[in-house]
Amino acid sequence: MFDKVFEIVLNMSVTASIAAILLIVVRAAVNRRIPAYISYASWSIVLLRLLIPFSFSSILSIFNFVPLTTGTAYISNGINAANVPATLDFLNMHKFDTVNTNLNSTAGLSGTVNVKSAELGSVLSLIWITGVLVLLSISIFNYIKANKMLRTAVIIKDENILTELANTLGIKRKIRIFTSESINTPLVSGILKPRIILPSKLKNLCSNIELRHFITHELVHIKRFDNLIKLISTVLICINWFNPVIWLSYILYQKDMELSCDQKVLALGGKDIRGSYAQTIINLASRQNKTLLNGGVLAFSESNIKKRIKSIVNYKKPRVWAVGMAVVVLAVMGILLLSNPSSNNQQADSNASQVNAPVNTKNDSKPAVAVEKAVSPEEFLKLYNLAVQGEPIKTKIDVPKKWDFILGEYPVGLYWQLANVFSRDAGYDLTALKGKKVDVLIYSLKDGLPGQGEQSIYSYPSTAILLVDSNKVAGAWLSFNRRQIGPSVKKHYLKDITGMDFPEWVDREKIFTYYGKNKDLAKLSPDELLKAYFKAIDEGDKVRAHACQDPQDLLDSLTMNMGDNSLYNPDFTSNNSIVDNIVNVKLLSYKYMDVNDPSISDVKITDKTKQFEASIELKIKWSDEAFNSPGGMQTRFSFLKKYDSGWKISGLGTGP
Repeated sequence: MFDKVFEIVLNMSVTASIAAILLIVVRAAVNRRIPAYISYASWSIVLLRLLIPFSFSSILSIFNFVPLTTGTAYISNGINAANVPATLDFLNMHKFDTVNTNLNSTAGLSGTVNVKSAELGSVLSLIWITGVLVLLSISIFNYIKANKMLRTAVIIKDENILTELANTLGIKRKIRIFTSESINTPLVSGILKPRIILPSKLKNLCSNIELRHFITHELVHIKRFDNLIKLISTVLICINWFNPVIWLSYILYQKDMELSCDQKVLALGGKDIRGSYAQTIINLASRQNKTLLNGGVLAFSESNIKKRIKSIVNYKKPRVWAVGMAVVVLAVMGILLLSNPSSNNQQADSNASQVNAPVNTKNDSKPAVAVEKAVSPEEFLKLYNLAVQGEPIKTKIDVPKKWDFILGEYPVGLYWQLANVFSRDAGYDLTALKGKKVDVLIYSLKDGLPGQGEQSIYSYPSTAILLVDSNKVAGAWLSFNRRQIGPSVKKHYLKDITGMDFPEWVDREKIFTYYGKNKDLAKLSPDELLKAYFKAIDEGDKVRAHACQDPQDLLDSLTMNMGDNSLYNPDFTSNNSIVDNIVNVKLLSYKYMDVNDPSISDVKITDKTKQFEASIELKIKWSDEAFNSPGGMQTRFSFLKKYDSGWKISGLGTGP
């Protein structure tokens, strides 16, 4: 779980860092020429990059010119990869989609690379979450302690100055002023009900002018919701504690916040108050010492005094044209840094990337072929020595925008996630095609593909499936008899590429973990799941019944009895789903099969694999009367397997 979250955080942190570095460069170059509030506002770009895992695409995006890959870490979350931030995909090296070619070729690595890299990813994610929890705990502790200290604050009843200044700033929220002996600097406390708290000694010693300056400064913070932004920023710095660029951004953002707040106070004055305001800051610094509240979640630390005084003394009210120019600069920076690469660039980058999974010499004795550019279908077939028979079947398909789904729904997303495993083995990332209509070419191959497992001695007719966008190949994989997705065009199977078989891959990718209203199924025992399955069928609750099925069964239903010019069936029907075939059913009895029974000695039933077989008697009626037994009595066999999402039922066979 933490592995995937860390991948997302790391990818977002990288893109935010790139935006931050560019902002720091621009900030250093034009800082004196633009109002401080524009510089302060520009940090919202970094904030949004850290908060939102998706964005819009643009040909103006700076990431069109940065050699990064697309955000493949979000595939299993169903987010459109054309809209996720460009990323370094650092942790994805342990997944099938980002295995490094150079390492693979020079070190002769085998499938164990995936396992070791996965372990490294798990260790790093554990270190990350530990750091997050430690920093959040410290922040929460300080927050609670600071709140406790401020409980003794005393309200100031004379609020004439506060009312006058709040009206000047156009603040409609009800705000109160307090004094406290626990602090030595003015601060804003609270989010929903903010209050200004002044040091008791400062309140008694400062002049009326200084008091107005203090209150105005804190009111500006409240008007701009700086207290809320600082709280969010504190949480984000805890999450991205490993990134020094984000720490630097956090420090600079706070400095720009104070400078922009100072300039707003100066702009509100009807006359030149630079001298008196600068003196107020100096007087405050002389009385101030560092306490728990300075720089914490609740407070605004009045640091960087020398720079602030210099900024105050040199302040000039900006001209209209300068403000307009600054706004334009900010807007341009927003488009450059908040947008992601255009889909065309993403497709080109994806096709140009050289991705080689660990090679299984048993199934592939030929040297690996890397796709270095977008090629035509004819060129692609030559690259991989694919001998075809006749002309291909041509059709079109709309690639779904979302690849996630709730258990019980038709799992089209599973098809695309699995197809992407094999397509990326040839250097093509199908996520770049989400939401697009593409051409499909289905070639019948002269060479058959060997079976696997018990049927490895047989050879099956094979098919090459090519997805074509703008007359260039954008994805490709092979299939058995149009029924099985994969292997890749390099003849690598799922385990060759990922180091896992299908059930293990399903669990690692957390594909079947979203139940919707059927969450209770995950907690059922095998016999309870059998009862729930047949009850759901009998009551016509097809979604719940399908949610009880094994992922492999659901995958088979995608291609069972489909048309020749289709990649998969559009939905569940009586032609591809036993649930839809059954009119009514009742579970009469069941029993667990004896694991020592010679007739099932080839079935691996162990606690480790969490697999077993159960014999069940059914009263069943088929839509097709030809399949019905006299009286509707039948004996069926069902094989159950334990997944991370609970027990699943694999079909209803007529024999063990």
